Amino acid sequence: MPSYRHEAYIAEAIGSVLGQSVRDIELIVIDDASPDGSNAVIGRFDDPRLVHIPLTSNVGASAAMNVGLRRARAPFIAVCNSDDAWEPDKLERQLAILDRSPEIAAVFTDVSWVDAAGAPMDRAVPGALGNFAWENGTRHVWLKRLAEEGNCLCHPSVLLRREVYESCGAYDDYLRQLPDYDMWLRLLQKHEIHVLADRLVRFRVHDRNTSGGASEVRRRDAREGLFILRRFFEEIDAGDFAAAFLGGELSGAATAASPDPRELLRYLLAHEGHRRGLFREIALEAIFRAPPDIRQDAMSVAAFQRAMGDAMPRPDRKRGLMSRLYGVFASLGR
Repeated sequence: MPSYRHEAYIAEAIGSVLGQSVRDIELIVIDDASPDGSNAVIGRFDDPRLVHIPLTSNVGASAAMNVGLRRARAPFIAVCNSDDAWEPDKLERQLAILDRSPEIAAVFTDVSWVDAAGAPMDRAVPGALGNFAWENGTRHVWLKRLAEEGNCLCHPSVLLRREVYESCGAYDDYLRQLPDYDMWLRLLQKHEIHVLADRLVRFRVHDRNTSGGASEVRRRDAREGLFILRRFFEEIDAGDFAAAFLGGELSGAATAASPDPRELLRYLLAHEGHRRGLFREIALEAIFRAPPDIRQDAMSVAAFQRAMGDAMPRPDRKRGLMSRLYGVFASLGR
């Protein structure tokens, strides 16, 4: 549990974890040098299962998460933000799936949205209940979904096998808004997941979820999303690219380490979803850096120059309020 400036909420968050029906747990709370009374609240809990790590300087949510990961000893790892809360049987429900399905590496859940006072926001936030309610599929289905739709996996709902972090690496502490999105794209290139339709997390929306203004958050969100997707498309192997984005029809996918750049550029340029501008931006830079023969196959000089004169992609406004709430969620409760 990364903690920062959540004096008003952290007692409920800790209580919801320690009150799980699964009793054999260790809760590691890493407070990121909160200037409020968060550490005093944490210190009032008298439970041997609670490990309190107060950092002396602010390092950011991703780095604080990594401190906790290095300290964790259990074979399964879960995340709970310091302003959210779990339903009592959350871990029990998730562990049952992991126990009977060794091919599943991580289990997520849907969420109930609540306001600062803990009141349900079902009516106040149109469409909120559908954000994490996606039909399950293979990891390739999820790769396509996350790339084309954005993050639709709730970070404080996850329970995963600790080897996921061993195989995929830690959170990128250069990212503030979307470190979990980056992690899920890495995870899904190696592991299968499952999402429970039950709302087992109470996800809180309040005016202190982020440490900057809304415009700053949207700009950072857009830029991080661009960088994450650029790296994702540069690093994905040919088999995963073919299975996720081309229906498995890429010639030679089983033996090629990387997708044919022509196939990748064709996909990015042809995409017509709400991330069209973002994908086109990635494609234009790739074309600019590509060898002459690939450049010429992907786009003519005239078409490239016209495209370079188009407006830069703006933060996704398609989902209105819910788009902003995604940014709040992805900031790890900061």
